[in-house]
Amino acid sequence: MLKQAMIYTGLVVALAQPAYAEISKYNITDAEKAACHDDVMAFCSEAFPDEDRILACMKLNKANLTTSCRTVFNAGMTRRHLD
Repeated sequence: MLKQAMIYTGLVVALAQPAYAEISKYNITDAEKAACHDDVMAFCSEAFPDEDRILACMKLNKANLTTSCRTVFNAGMTRRHLD
């Protein structure tokens, strides 16, 4: 029974991830994800996966972001007319 529940849970998670990946309010690029993943987890993990909350958190923590993340974050904000 436990094995079946674990398989079912794994299947649900596996199927849900592609669907979530396609739904991005801000069209976050792979480069942005790569540059900022560690920063999001370090400063804004409680906001994940809500993109609005992540954006607000990243703005609050902009001074703490790594240089590479801050660079793509600022460029992305400008590109999206959110700055």
